[in-house]
Amino acid sequence: MNATTQAAYSFQAPQFDNIPQELRELPRWVTWSAEGLPGEKPRKVPYAPDRPNTRASSTDSTTWGTFHQAEAAFFEGDRTGVGIVLNGDGLVGVDIDHCVIDGRPSPESLALLDKLGAAYIEISPSGTGLRAIGYGDQLDAGVNGSNDGLKAEFYSTVRYLTLTGNTIKAGPIAALVGFKEVAESFRTVKKTKTSEATGVTEQTTPDGRHASMIQGVLSGDVYHDNLRDLASSMVRNGMYAGAVVNHLYGLMDASNAPHDSRWKARRASISDLVSSACRKFSPLPGGEYSGLTIDNVTGEVLGPLLKPVSVFDVLTNPAAPPGFVWDGYLPRGVVALMGAHGGTGKSTIALMLGVCAALGRPLFGVDTAPCKVLFVSLEDGSSVVRHRLAGICKAWLINPEQLRERLHIVDGTEHPELFAAETRGAGEITASYFELRKIVQSENIGLVLVDNASDAFGGDEIQRRQVRAFMRSLGEVARLTDCAVLLLAHVDKATSRNKKAEGGEGYSGSTAWHNSARSRLFLSRGDDGLLTLEHQKSNLGPRREPVTLEWLEGGLPQLVQGAGFDGDGFASRQQGRADDDHAIALLKLIAEFESRGQYCSPAVQARNNVHAMLKSEPAFLKLKLRPDDTKRIVNQCQRAKWLEPLDYRGHGRMHQRWAVTLAGRLFAGLPKPHTPTSPHIDDGDSADVNTKVGCPTPPHVVGGTGERAHTICEDVSATAGGSK
Repeated sequence: MNATTQAAYSFQAPQFDNIPQELRELPRWVTWSAEGLPGEKPRKVPYAPDRPNTRASSTDSTTWGTFHQAEAAFFEGDRTGVGIVLNGDGLVGVDIDHCVIDGRPSPESLALLDKLGAAYIEISPSGTGLRAIGYGDQLDAGVNGSNDGLKAEFYSTVRYLTLTGNTIKAGPIAALVGFKEVAESFRTVKKTKTSEATGVTEQTTPDGRHASMIQGVLSGDVYHDNLRDLASSMVRNGMYAGAVVNHLYGLMDASNAPHDSRWKARRASISDLVSSACRKFSPLPGGEYSGLTIDNVTGEVLGPLLKPVSVFDVLTNPAAPPGFVWDGYLPRGVVALMGAHGGTGKSTIALMLGVCAALGRPLFGVDTAPCKVLFVSLEDGSSVVRHRLAGICKAWLINPEQLRERLHIVDGTEHPELFAAETRGAGEITASYFELRKIVQSENIGLVLVDNASDAFGGDEIQRRQVRAFMRSLGEVARLTDCAVLLLAHVDKATSRNKKAEGGEGYSGSTAWHNSARSRLFLSRGDDGLLTLEHQKSNLGPRREPVTLEWLEGGLPQLVQGAGFDGDGFASRQQGRADDDHAIALLKLIAEFESRGQYCSPAVQARNNVHAMLKSEPAFLKLKLRPDDTKRIVNQCQRAKWLEPLDYRGHGRMHQRWAVTLAGRLFAGLPKPHTPTSPHIDDGDSADVNTKVGCPTPPHVVGGTGERAHTICEDVSATAGGSK
């Protein structure tokens, strides 16, 4: 507090020994400092007792401390006093202003507190008011009003009360009888004024009071905290967050405040102030507080925080199995994450997925459930997204009219943050987040695609608490309509490189990103230009096999296919495919090592996996394959039945090794073994195979969106080698 303010306003130092032990034991104490400009009434700004430069919040428990921490901070730092936070557990407070003159409380103020049965009463820090603390019913909102000449405030939550220990009555913390009824009698509902010109009594409109507040904020005469209180009041009276923002914006636009840089900066902060107010406001109806929590947007009572789950009827009344919007990949009602390095194509693939879900088409051979889709573009403007959508419609011969009312796209690039946090604070959802919720509910959205996390998340990606809070907020969106939410995320170069190592993960930052997502995908580009879509995590079902995609010039990402029709309708190998050459080279090397009794293990983490065994061979080095490329090609060879795991005994126990099958030898141009080492050929298949067979990629449903037009791959003589 500056010298001028200190001279005009003096505050009493706390008498710590007089503060009841019952309050001292509560772990929600703060310190406060009197701050303001010369000549004006100072504000009591709260601070965290263990962090002298960190503002405290009545809704952020990490900024609270113990009584002893607050006491120590008062004596060691430049603090004016201490206070305790009301968090809705039943502890309430009453402030009566300007009722103490020359140290003597007015009879009216004492009569009011006697009516409540207050046992603990103290004089306020300024020495001009009284405060009573006790237990009482929860208020729907704080009350600040007048009655019978007394001006009083009543609070039960989302507030901190300064304490002095300068007691009038030092009894225990007792129940305040009729606290809620007395508080309501002080609530000012309407104010009227009589026009001197007409003599007509008129109500003072909320817009008039709000406009006056706006003018004060813009001119610097009113603090932002007052504006936050105004926003909270509007939300408490049933106004939706987005409507509050629009209302305040309209008043600002209609004001006569100068449009200088200071005015613009204050205008830009309105949205943040309102979202903060909405986040912190948590009313509890009916005076009840035990075991209840409230939806900060709707005000709906959500019930106990820890809800019991029935176990006796899990068989007779089974829960529904998890549903998916994109089969196996995107479960309903939860959040999934797809990471990729910048420029890999995740935004395009996400938009392709949105089109497929809107029309109920499969993508990359995987079914989608038809539903309404919301694509939230926070990185690319509307023109970029529209250009991509036009390319998808042209490539897939889709009339955009089919997407009307099915695919919704919103441009959030001007206000991208759905969640904001500073330093190590808890963070809070924003006005953009509230608008997202409203769209999802009003349109009954089934799939939400958020592009992307670096724009939506305005916090520190390595702070677990902030990341989890952000992911939980998206989870709330998913539960609104039981929709799937897919969050796209950039990964840094280091993460992209680490992905190439065995056991690498496709995300960066805190592990909370991985832990909070129920399903996680990773998109990477190999040295050969092919894309690999990996399913790295699935909590609600088995992980899907990796998918290999190619992105040809002028086209869209599509499945790499190993076969096409020849003139006679039989399958023939597509020549020049890089994966074919790599597969042939790998099969030859595995067979060579196999002939010497040096076996490659099918286990990816084994010390003798394919990449580890072959990496020093000159022929393998020429392929320039990284571990994940090797794994992908080996998987394709297994699906094509060119490789099969076999058991063998080594060092006294059983192991598994890759064995090149007869079909694999024929495909790679290797001679038939004198002693069969390939797996048994099924009955009905011919052992006399003279034609190479193709398709190292797994079979897919013909005609899926994102696939080439392709045929079932089979060999002329119906061998077991072809993929059927």
